Amino acid sequence: MSDSAFTGHRWGHIMYSVTRHTKLPRDDEESRLLAVYATHRALEHATANQVLHPTQSLPLRAYLELVGDLRVIRTECNEKRLAIGAHRKKMQY
Repeated sequence: MSDSAFTGHRWGHIMYSVTRHTKLPRDDEESRLLAVYATHRALEHATANQVLHPTQSLPLRAYLELVGDLRVIRTECNEKRLAIGAHRKKMQY
């Protein structure tokens, strides 16, 4: 098809309204959990960056330890995220 085939044709845009659930104000415990999660998440990113971009002088044994550390950090990070979800669910009821 040539460009002239579409001349004068207007594409309609469909707008969807997205409503969010009413947010409850954050309490001290949720703020604490979010801060702990943010710390673990930053550590996870830093460690993952080291695993993805190791220095050439990093021995294999140290690299494998780093990979193991990343697994542990990711597990802890996921646990922190789940704790935030559980706390939010508890606060809804």
